[in-house]
Formats: sequence, C-alpha cells, structure tokens
Amino acid sequence: MRRAKLEGGTLLDWPALSVGTTVTLYGRQYHITGCDGATRRWLGTQGVEQAPDQAPPASPYDLALKVC
Repeated sequence: MRRAKLEGGTLLDWPALSVGTTVTLYGRQYHITGCDGATRRWLGTQGVEQAPDQAPPASPYDLALKVC
C-alpha cells in the first residue's frame, strides 16, 4: 500500500489531519474544517484533541447567489 506524502516529503499520518490545519497533497491544499463525533472521540483516546469545527468556506456558487 502506498502512502501519500506531504509537501515536504514526509509521509502523511493521521496526526497531521487536525481540525483547523491545512494539508498540501500533490500540490493541492486541503483545509480541515471538522470531523465527526466518532473520529473526535478516537483522536481523544490517542491524546490528540481537536479544535471546534469551523464553518466551511463559501464556494464560488454561494458567492454568486449573494450577488443576485
């Protein structure tokens, strides 16, 4: 099984996927805005507390609707 690499060449691992962080994979940026309750509880058992969920960014479609 191949694992994804982060921008700096290190392998992607679950601690890098925290709410509020931005991860760059294969030249694209992904901002983590939240996680479900089961994931939040599991991460808590691993000693990784998550920030509160964030509102997702507005899409170009959402922004176009506000103009009309």
